[in-house]
Formats: sequence, C-alpha cells, structure tokens
Amino acid sequence: MRLSFIFITCILINFLSNTQAEEVKLLDVLEGYKRTKTSSIYPNGAETFIKKGLRIENNKTFELIQTRKAPNKVRYEYELDGVKISVGYNGDIGWQRRVQGDSLSIREYEVGKFDWLKLSADFYGYLLRSLQGDPTITLRLLKDVMEEGRAAHVIEASDGSNFLLKYFISSASYYLLKTEISYLDGSFIERTKYRDYRKVDGIPLSHRQITVDSEGLESLNIWDEISVNQVVYDFIFEKPKF
Repeated sequence: MRLSFIFITCILINFLSNTQAEEVKLLDVLEGYKRTKTSSIYPNGAETFIKKGLRIENNKTFELIQTRKAPNKVRYEYELDGVKISVGYNGDIGWQRRVQGDSLSIREYEVGKFDWLKLSADFYGYLLRSLQGDPTITLRLLKDVMEEGRAAHVIEASDGSNFLLKYFISSASYYLLKTEISYLDGSFIERTKYRDYRKVDGIPLSHRQITVDSEGLESLNIWDEISVNQVVYDFIFEKPKF
C-alpha cells in the first residue's frame, strides 16, 4: 500500500509540474505575441486598420479595401464583374450592399454554419482577448511544429461555439504564421498563411495572406497600403438605408 501511495503521489507531482510548465510557456507565448501588436509609436497597439490592395480569387483579380475598428467592426469594399459590393459587420449584424447600374440591393448577411464575417471582425482575436481576461475564451497549448522550415508554437482556441481555431506562432519572432479553423468534429473549414511582414509605424503586419477553404479553393490578399489608428467613424459599419 505504501509503495502504491508513493507511486501515485509521484505521478500526481509530475503531472502538476508539467501542467504548471505548460501554463508558464503558454503565458510566455501570449506575451511574445502581444508585443508584436505594439510599437514605440503605439505602445497600446492599434484600434483601427485601413488596408488597401488586391484580392486574387477564382482566377479573378480585383481591388479590395478592408476597414476594421476595435473591438468588432469590419467593412469590405470591392468591385467584381461590374458590381460594386460593400460587406460590413457592426458588432451586431452583418450586411451586404450591391450596386450594378441603376440596380441597388441591400440585405442582411445570412450566417451559414460558420460565421466568417463575425470572426474577421474580431479585432483582437482569441489570444489577446484571453490575455485581457475574456472568460469565454479557452486556450490549450499543443506540441510545437515546423511551419515551412520555421519552428512554431501551436495554440488551440475556443469560445464555446461550434469551431476550433489553431494559431501557429513563430518561436523566434512571435509573428503569426498560420491559422487553421475546423469544426468540433475535426472537419476542416479553412487555413490562412500570413507572410511578408513589414512594419507600419513600428507594428509588424502581414502584407500577404493565402487562404484555402474546405473545397480546396485558394484566395490571396496582397495589401499595398496599410494605415494604423486612422480616424474611422462607426456609421460606415452600419447597415445602409440606400
């Protein structure tokens, strides 16, 4: 009995030690990632982004503008096949506005199994929200991997919804290298790689993102111009009336 008790005690101590070590490592990774979101110019980070560039999708290339504002507002503007399209999310509802000649269509965004618009409007993301004390976010540190020749920490995140999000963070720079989104049953939704980091007002930002969805369709965003902490008014995210 005494030997069994000692054995179980040793297992418990080892488990607790490993758990504490993982918690310390997770916190270190989160703090490293947080540092990449600030600069000497903006020590508190960004509150708005305006990105202008090109999107290549289904063998078509078009100009794209993305405007984001903390904590959960986003707007996309582009023209495709002669149709001017605006898509937005105001923190509550999503919407789409389409103009083709004299034809105008405005409707609320229809959420499917996966609400990509709401997720893209999440300005801080699960990792920073967790650091800020958001109780709805659960994080789990997974085994380190190699991502295209670079060592990366992997963090699995959930907010209690029907999907999981994995962050792949460079062990050297703490830049975000990749995200993977899947349903709770493991079925794949989409993967995005973040490349071509350049500093904007001291904040390193990815200027090139490659996304592959569950059907194998690939899209590419190339941002030629990114502005940080410009004045962005809330009304541009509201559903338009005309």
